[in-house]
Parts: sequence; C-alpha cells; structure tokens
Amino acid sequence: MAELDGRPPLLPHEIEDFRSIGVERHFAPGERLVSIGSKSSEVFFLVDGLVKIVVTSTAGTESLFGLRSGGDFIGEMSMLNNEPRSADCVAVEPTRALMVTAARFTDFLERNPLSPLPCCAWSAGVSTT
Repeated sequence: MAELDGRPPLLPHEIEDFRSIGVERHFAPGERLVSIGSKSSEVFFLVDGLVKIVVTSTAGTESLFGLRSGGDFIGEMSMLNNEPRSADCVAVEPTRALMVTAARFTDFLERNPLSPLPCCAWSAGVSTT
C-alpha cells in the first residue's frame, strides 16, 4: 500500500466507510477497470491484486505509466477534474476493487477531511468543506 507523507491512503475506519458505500468488483487478468477517453463516473479502491496503467499508441506499442496494488486508488483525479480518463487501467492478476460512484466519493471526502484524499480534491479544484 502506497503511503502519503508516512500515512496510508486510507486508515482502517476510512476503509470500512469506503466498503459501506462501494460495490465489490472482481477483475480477471487482462480485464479493464478503466478505458482511456471514457467519462469518469466512478472511483476504484483496490483491495488486492495488481493493475497496470497504460497508454497504447496507434502503432500498438504499450507504454507503462505505473502499477497500482491493494490500498491504491484508480480514477479519482479524472473524476474530480471531470475529465475523460487519461489511460487504460488493466488487471495484471486477479484483482478485487471497491467501486464507488462520483457522488458517494465526494460525500466520502466531505466526511473524512483529514484523509490525504482531500489534497487531491483541493488540487483538482473541488471543495471538501
């Protein structure tokens, strides 16, 4: 799990809050969680597994931009910025994720103002107060 300033992205009580508002989804290797260019309507919190962040050129060459695993988020910045997805997110191994709608994610940020995620919202111009 990635840490932000020495703190995991979500504390145990925040994970439980996220579980209560999210829908658990399972992704097989090669299955897309997010497709480039699609409009953002949900955020994924990875419970376990591994996801690659890629962009494929018109020639078919895949560029790897990063890997995400349990404890990481996918899609939060695109959703907060109200912009199309900037990359494909593809499961590398069996992956479990909590899918949360944009409205519920915004509510989550308002209920958890000390979470590092409001920093993401602030940088995207979204009020969390």
